[in-house]
Amino acid sequence: MKKATKKLISVMLIMALVLGITPLMTITVSASDTSYIKISAGTLHTLAIQNDGSAWAWGNDQWLQLGVGGQPELGNVYTGTPHKIIDSDVVDISAGDRHSMAIKSDGSLWAWGDNYWGQLYYDVWSYYYAGVFINSEKPVKVMDNIKSVSAGNASTAVIKTDGTLWVWGTWYSLSGVGETYLQIEPEHIADDVIQIVAGRNRVLFIKSDNSLWEWDPGKLSIESPGPVKIMDDVSYVSSGIADDSSTMVIKTDGSLWGWGANDIGQLGNGTRIDSPTPIKIMDDVAAVSHSPGRVYLWSPEPYSQPIGGGFTLALKKDGTFWSWGSESGGKLGGRVLAMQNVGFVTEPIRVGQFLNAQLSVNMDDTIAISAGGSHSVAIKSDGTLWTWGDNYWGQLGRGFIGSFHDLDDLYTDNRRPARIIEPPPGDGSDPEPPPPTGDPQLIAFVVSLYQNIQGREPDSGGLEFWVSGLQDGTHTGASVSGFFFFSEEYTARNRSDIEFVNDLYNTCMGRPADPGGLEYWLDQIALGASRVLVLNAFLNGDEFKARCVLFGVEPGRFTNIDPNEFADMSLNITTFIFRCYDVFLGRVADREGLNNWTGHLINKVLTPTEVAREFVFSEEFIGFEYDDEEFLDAMYQGMMGREPDEGGYNHWMSILEANPGPAGRQAVFNGFAQSDEWKGIVADFGL
Repeated sequence: MKKATKKLISVMLIMALVLGITPLMTITVSASDTSYIKISAGTLHTLAIQNDGSAWAWGNDQWLQLGVGGQPELGNVYTGTPHKIIDSDVVDISAGDRHSMAIKSDGSLWAWGDNYWGQLYYDVWSYYYAGVFINSEKPVKVMDNIKSVSAGNASTAVIKTDGTLWVWGTWYSLSGVGETYLQIEPEHIADDVIQIVAGRNRVLFIKSDNSLWEWDPGKLSIESPGPVKIMDDVSYVSSGIADDSSTMVIKTDGSLWGWGANDIGQLGNGTRIDSPTPIKIMDDVAAVSHSPGRVYLWSPEPYSQPIGGGFTLALKKDGTFWSWGSESGGKLGGRVLAMQNVGFVTEPIRVGQFLNAQLSVNMDDTIAISAGGSHSVAIKSDGTLWTWGDNYWGQLGRGFIGSFHDLDDLYTDNRRPARIIEPPPGDGSDPEPPPPTGDPQLIAFVVSLYQNIQGREPDSGGLEFWVSGLQDGTHTGASVSGFFFFSEEYTARNRSDIEFVNDLYNTCMGRPADPGGLEYWLDQIALGASRVLVLNAFLNGDEFKARCVLFGVEPGRFTNIDPNEFADMSLNITTFIFRCYDVFLGRVADREGLNNWTGHLINKVLTPTEVAREFVFSEEFIGFEYDDEEFLDAMYQGMMGREPDEGGYNHWMSILEANPGPAGRQAVFNGFAQSDEWKGIVADFGL
């Protein structure tokens, strides 16, 4: 075996590169050829740079965020083994939610992974010509003259070599103005910028005068035409990418301050009370890293089931390493009451120090930190890389998949910080557990159903069953998805209407519900639409079909509907009947009546106009005892969807006056039924 040569690495260089802050002292350390100098923990994957300039990745690869395309040995959508993705010259990396970015020594910017929201700035012409962005399975060059990069939720921010800040991708508005903000081409935001953090709905940045600023596209038309200044004397900022994230800043005097969500102790001030204004947490802080917030697998909208997030890592100038916030998955790397996760920690605890001494490990020689979605990563002064926390997708890089609490094998105990690429006890050749059999795309599709619908990871038996069914044609994307939504397990979750609609968007469209869409579906449910009808509409929609094609799944059609429940069979017909009840009778449809009228239309017993006639001359409508003016108002609203115009109103009133009683009203209805406006309303429902 070739003896590893020793190299000298300056901690000052590492701190400057990794943390983006000026270290207070220089420590020279001795490290081997495989020393790590830069780390970035994403939502469910990890990136690292070795001292030879090579970039490595491991963890979740559902959206190609590992950049390992073309490696035949990686036959699944996750790996617990680090893979080299760029050979040399990498000086900066950033792991986002579903995409990754890197900067080379020549200032070139490279991107790979998910590009659904335009976050890569890759193959923009595909969007202009076809309306879709193309993902990239391997790193591709997208820009030059870049000094720093931050990969966010569905967006990217960079600082160019001239200090200017540029952004692109998609942001989600929290201000109630608009739905999403899509920036296809890089947009210039500010000058003299030295540090950036890209989030789900904003970008935070520090200028050369140490002032902290926020750019929130959802607020631009309300509060300011551009970025808003938050505070002065800030040397570093860290904030999550989710809506419910907290923000941490190190001020120029070394004090750490935080604000935002605190329901699980994210602010570390001993309380669980949110704070809209900065509160002081501790002094003499050298580095801080806040997690992305609550992590929602592949779909960060706030109604999904969280799998982690909400915690902070901090290094003090005396070398001590601290953490606080959510303790799930063991990502705090310390304490653990009675060998169980206790939920959250509201005050800082020492990383590496456990109540059970068998788990304890010295982490006070740490020089670089990064908090991921549900895992933590650190570099120690000897250049070794250490990880802890959730490992379901292999994001710890320890050579295996899965999270275990095992005192008999401390290396596989994911709660305890351990060095990556250090083999488990034994001969060092224990292989990674074999992935589920079947097409990786089909596996990824079924895993997404478990995550988005059942709110959990798949069991191996269920995963293989559904993948096999999709592969042999027994099942289609619609039939499997329908089964999940109709399962006892999903029913037992007691999802609210808002949660149900968001589950549908995440499952069928691979994205959170936009405000307009969410409002529409909630309105339909309020009018009487069953969940079966809404599910039917989503599973037979174009976006779901396109998503199935993306995963190599046969879309099929959703047909699991009670043959006697006509109201669940056609969204267009059912919503037409909703309208009839609303505009003619002024109420929500009862289920029996809804089934009756939708059945008449589905079976072609009546036409839409004949259905409208039945409503207008029903006992319920007649019981309103409208006079002629009120009757005409009802006809205009019901048959034309508008207020009466003077000429038309006078014309129809003359007919009613000349033909009092039912005969005149029948004549008026017939006239309205022949109008282009009524025909247009019927056509709008596809009838």
